Amino acid sequence: MVPDWYGVRAEEFFRDGEIVRGVEVDARNAFGSFSWVDVGLLVTAIAAIALPLVSAARPPLGLGRAPALVIATMAIVAVGLIAFRLIDPPDLARSFGGEPIRVSEVDGVEVIRKAGAWLGLALSAVIAVAAGSLARRG
Repeated sequence: MVPDWYGVRAEEFFRDGEIVRGVEVDARNAFGSFSWVDVGLLVTAIAAIALPLVSAARPPLGLGRAPALVIATMAIVAVGLIAFRLIDPPDLARSFGGEPIRVSEVDGVEVIRKAGAWLGLALSAVIAVAAGSLARRG
């Protein structure tokens, strides 16, 4: 299960004939929140997982520091993108009756940050530091 990155909180929400206050009405992970950033984050994670496997190959592949440098760069970009989206969360949309409605178009509704976004930021930073360290040892 992928942790949620963002949620949508409504000040008031009508549910089962009652008005409920301060309720989270929608939660999304990175794949449901972004259009292309999620693909970049996934590629970075897969590359970070593959790096030790490539490094441990016998006989050595002779790739030098290049893979570690590329992954460190990808992770630094990921940290920047995630940090930007923590500062400025995406304007999530939901389709009602075939029409997309964005959170910013509805009064009393806001996008909230959830644990997955912070976890993504921390893990991207760990990948950047680890790949950078590996590249320096190279």
